[in-house]
Amino acid sequence: MPKANRKLVVDADACVDQVGCKLLQEEPGELLQPVGYWSQGFTAADQNCSTTERECLCVVWTVLKLRHFLDRQRLLIRTDHQALRLIYSTTDSSGRLMRWRLCLSEYTFDMVYEPGASHHLPDFLSRASTVAPPEDIHDDITCLALAETANGLRTGRYTGTDKTEPMEFDDVV
Repeated sequence: MPKANRKLVVDADACVDQVGCKLLQEEPGELLQPVGYWSQGFTAADQNCSTTERECLCVVWTVLKLRHFLDRQRLLIRTDHQALRLIYSTTDSSGRLMRWRLCLSEYTFDMVYEPGASHHLPDFLSRASTVAPPEDIHDDITCLALAETANGLRTGRYTGTDKTEPMEFDDVV
């Protein structure tokens, strides 16, 4: 398990039909130690995306997959494609790229380009054979939290077992 207040580094890569990533943590002496390795196949719809969109989706998938490790941590993401430039240069306020941009906005990270020749393990993970998920990569953005739930999340006491009454859309101020 990663230790608190240590630098985290994520290496991410996408190929035509799959994504892969590894999470590293800096140990004393600036040595990076592996925390874990993940990969997942793309759905048929995701395979139809352009290379840049697949690389963007890879970064988003990685951050969503590792979010329980990344909360409140500054992070370094290394990739062999400059994918996020597309997300942050878009002016279109709809569609997948904007959803991805909003999804990533809650994390503090630096993005570094690392040439493919030195990006071996994520490249392997993105090409190792896995089964595609039955549905798209879940990239929905939570837009509303009840006050009791948000308060519990801030204090670290939320267990997910609260039985609150549903809120009607018209009651939202």
